[in-house]
Amino acid sequence: MDHISKPGETLSSKRYESKIGGKGANQAVSIVRAGGEAQFYGTVGKDGKWIVEELKEMGIDTSGVIVEEKVSCATRRGLEGLLGVGTDG
Repeated sequence: MDHISKPGETLSSKRYESKIGGKGANQAVSIVRAGGEAQFYGTVGKDGKWIVEELKEMGIDTSGVIVEEKVSCATRRGLEGLLGVGTDG
């Protein structure tokens, strides 16, 4: 984005990225980064396996995560947050 949009203005994005987030995931990441141990419990859809893998790579115990093969993450998610990033990062 070249600038913050004004009321009624529509801006097009230049790219889209999916990132892990939410209270539980953010807290688990913070605990691990501070030197602690964290376990994560929850359910993701079949298209959310990448989330489990990223949490594992960060050192989080994901043995309590269920991957539901019959449901996609998109149908389990309520609202999706979007964050605009300026062209300078």
